[in-house]
Amino acid sequence: MGKHSKITNRGKFIFNIFILILIITIWISAVYYGYYYVKYYIDVKLNNVVEKLETVQDINAGNFDIVNNQIIMLNKNINDLNEEIIILQSEISKLNESLEKIENFTKEDTVIKDELTKMINLLSKKIEILSKNIQILQEVPNENN
Repeated sequence: MGKHSKITNRGKFIFNIFILILIITIWISAVYYGYYYVKYYIDVKLNNVVEKLETVQDINAGNFDIVNNQIIMLNKNINDLNEEIIILQSEISKLNESLEKIENFTKEDTVIKDELTKMINLLSKKIEILSKNIQILQEVPNENN
């Protein structure tokens, strides 16, 4: 039995080594295929992200052109408005000058009116005096008659 037990022990040992090698092979295969599966999965997801990123970049480039054109148009509109503002400021300046002239004329007119009023009053007094003198003169011939 001693020999048989050595063979059996040896057979068990070989069987155990075979099982160990099989388990190690399965484990290495699982790690190897797991690594490649995960790498493939990450590569696919990364490619999807890159494609979406490129799509977004294309859309952004188109939007950038649109926004840039709008900015150019807004700048043109701003320049047009600035020109209109300059024209309006010039017109306002002319109106202010006209108003000043009118005010000056009105002031002069008031002075003229005051002087005319004084002259009219003076003339009215002279007319009264003349009127009295005429009356006196009219009375004088009546006394002679």
